[in-house]
Amino acid sequence: MKPMSFLSRLLLVAATFLLLATSVAPADAAEVDVMISGGFSAALRDLAPVFKQATGDTIVMISGPSMGNTPQAIPARLARGESADVVIMVGYALNALVKQGRVVPGSRVDLARSRIAMAVRAGAPVPDISTVDAFKSTLLAAKSIAYSDSASGVYLSTELFPRLGIADQLKPKSTMIPAEPVGAVVARGDAAIGFQQLSELLPVPGIQIVGLLPAEVQRTTTFSGGIVSGAQHLAAAKALLAFLATPTAAAAVAKSRHGADHGRDDGFAHRVSAGGTRPLRSTPRRAGRQFARRAILVGEGRFRKGDRRAGGSRAGTRAPARCPRRLRLLRKLGADHRRRCQGRMGRHVRPRGC
Repeated sequence: MKPMSFLSRLLLVAATFLLLATSVAPADAAEVDVMISGGFSAALRDLAPVFKQATGDTIVMISGPSMGNTPQAIPARLARGESADVVIMVGYALNALVKQGRVVPGSRVDLARSRIAMAVRAGAPVPDISTVDAFKSTLLAAKSIAYSDSASGVYLSTELFPRLGIADQLKPKSTMIPAEPVGAVVARGDAAIGFQQLSELLPVPGIQIVGLLPAEVQRTTTFSGGIVSGAQHLAAAKALLAFLATPTAAAAVAKSRHGADHGRDDGFAHRVSAGGTRPLRSTPRRAGRQFARRAILVGEGRFRKGDRRAGGSRAGTRAPARCPRRLRLLRKLGADHRRRCQGRMGRHVRPRGC
């Protein structure tokens, strides 16, 4: 049998969600205002039609960086009273909004993790950044450098460059770019090299992505969603965050983050746990069952965060400790064996000698 394409799976699961969610769907469709940073924008654009087909609600995206001093920054927008239902931004910046009372405590849901990449203008020579030494040499040789005024740029300018001991040499030729994709600056030729989250560089035309930063100097950023205090469409906001934590959304996130084709299944889903969501190795068939179970529970008003029937672990419980031999075996045998060893699917299995 010919495998289903990525888009076909999205539509099939969306249809299931629609049938199960009609019992709780409001009579009038809502417009969910989402303030969102660039790192998750591509994924949400892909998912917006699926969410609308499933719930009838429309997503209105309001773009802005997670931090910085520009008027477009999400904290600045909320501070001056702009209305929104959901924010999707860098996790630690969202935590700051929770402390300020602008985001509902306990509403945070971790949605994706993204790493920093480097790009050059299309057709330009591709430098070597495969090692830390090569990366350092490329920085010193570059005529101009651009980075964002959000999480990746703050890390580069305040932590990485000083750690490499080249902050003073790079400062005269480096520019922090506010409220504009760094890739657009590189495509115009205003900077020789540019740095930003991979998910933000991928959609930009006119550039060539050199690659991710070396692992030794890489910084992974978590993008999270939360409900804005005083949200006008609270039910729709909750439904959106629940939808973004499903395996359907995880596939779109993987596509936007890694540049996968529509037909590619990267085998990742999201499991809801007491601490939010985290990646989980899963087969498409199990991912569909998890989504269907969660949709049923949501429709019946019986979904609880961490409910194992919705594909998550039981809230307040911890997986048993594992020795290195056992960890290697679990990674080798995959998710089914992992769940059995954690006591969630029957008899407890452990390798000999553990």
